[in-house]
Amino acid sequence: GPDEQSFDDFVSSVVQATNWQNKIEASDLRSNDPRQVSLQRQLRTFGYEYLRKRERKGFARRSAGVLRTRFITKFELAQAVAGCEFDSLPLRIGKEPLFTEAYYLKLFGRSEPYFYLTRYWVSQQVAQHLRGSGERRSLRWPLVYFVWHEVRSCVERYAERFGDELSDGSAVAKALARVIARAAEAQYTFYYANRRVDGKTLALDDFYKRDSIELKGRSISPSAAFRTYWQSSGARRKRANLERALSKLETGLAAARR
Repeated sequence: GPDEQSFDDFVSSVVQATNWQNKIEASDLRSNDPRQVSLQRQLRTFGYEYLRKRERKGFARRSAGVLRTRFITKFELAQAVAGCEFDSLPLRIGKEPLFTEAYYLKLFGRSEPYFYLTRYWVSQQVAQHLRGSGERRSLRWPLVYFVWHEVRSCVERYAERFGDELSDGSAVAKALARVIARAAEAQYTFYYANRRVDGKTLALDDFYKRDSIELKGRSISPSAAFRTYWQSSGARRKRANLERALSKLETGLAAARR
């Protein structure tokens, strides 16, 4: 009817005015997607407030008061899943494109909350380990990808306990920190040995942003090249150290479950 038409016209004018003032991004258009709404409800049962709209954590914290102190933004969650599932994707394309049609369903196509939380927890632990210089932070996504694939089977087996056991000083937190430290040490060694490409020394993030590098006459992705190095005899001691840390992680999670 006429009233409905006038309301539609009003909404359209508001949207246009908003578009003029603030650029509407792909992530904004996804904020009311049923998957995002469902995730917000599910994560709330785990004590997390999921910020699916454009909202700063500080403002959200003031609005929520002291009842909910843990916040996850949709960008943090998208980057965590992308970092674990797709080789350094957040480093190569940034965060906003993760909400475009090319990637959105690949990242948010699952309904189980632990699918998201386990990846988020590992990503956060890696970020915590790399606090400091810009170069250290540049290693985050290559390291997340590698660490996730090392710990995945163990973490998913004990998913219901994993997040609770990451408090400072716990055996699980210490074991995961050792896994991350051993993996980071190996990736630094690999980077410094291979950072000269076409006569130029590449910064760490530029090195891992490349689609491919030359290694022993083969053109492969940096992470695939790292895997080749990781399986080599030169990395035997580093592999053994990481395996010991993985074993302690498994032992800690198994004990916590009882």
